[in-house]
Amino acid sequence: MPKFQSVSFIGKPNLSSHTKELQSIISFFEGSDLHFDIHFSKEFSKPTSTKQELTSTDLILVFGGDGTLIKTIRQIKNSNSKILSINLGNLGFLTEIDIEEFSQTMIKIQKGEYELDKRKLLTVHIMREGKRILENQIVNEAVIHQGGKARLINLHIEVSGQSMCSLKADGLIISTATGSTGHSLSAGGPIIHPHINAILINPIAPISLSNRPIAVPSDRCVEVDIDKNRQFAERVGLTIDGQESYQLEYKDKIYIKESSHEAQLIRLLNSNYYQSLRDKLNWTK
Repeated sequence: MPKFQSVSFIGKPNLSSHTKELQSIISFFEGSDLHFDIHFSKEFSKPTSTKQELTSTDLILVFGGDGTLIKTIRQIKNSNSKILSINLGNLGFLTEIDIEEFSQTMIKIQKGEYELDKRKLLTVHIMREGKRILENQIVNEAVIHQGGKARLINLHIEVSGQSMCSLKADGLIISTATGSTGHSLSAGGPIIHPHINAILINPIAPISLSNRPIAVPSDRCVEVDIDKNRQFAERVGLTIDGQESYQLEYKDKIYIKESSHEAQLIRLLNSNYYQSLRDKLNWTK
């Protein structure tokens, strides 16, 4: 029977509408070493743990939607941590259960009736004039885009040193298989099963209809060169997982490759990926 010696509670802002249920869940883990993020600390008058403490426990409970879960995953450095996601958000592609199902779910987990859904991450770094100015993790996608004005961006793409194409487009999405149901899907990209190790390269509204999405093996390195007139360079940006944005400049180089980290999401044995797609996307059976 799994025993979690240390447990983290991470939530979205404004947990007050679920205070009763959350207090019961906290009580469930009495005897374990408990850590709380700032939102739980505020709601339940608990001491606030450090980011390192929160992301290195045996079990990480994430209360929110996909955004809260993605933010948490990107911060985890301990690949042995197990994550159970409880949906307090809206669509919830990645979350596993609703809060009303928690007690029943923990009974199954304590009996070992679960599996680990291991999700590959990507790492991105930006090179400017030969210097690395940024490195970060990607759970869903990195998006290169124009900021204030609707202008085409000139980009050149290489895969592991081999030139793939140059294109003019509104932008470019480079996503994990997990992220294929995110921004990339809205831009006409395919859905890729999360256990396929691939990097998806998807142009946004390219000027040439021959520029299509392509999936490459995840052990490749994707390089994107920004080739843009200097007068507009300050308006080109890179956004990671829809949460963090960085300004790009003319002739910046963006490198994206598979990360050494992966996320371990707890899934119940009756979880069905295709049922989840039907439910979220309103497919017929």
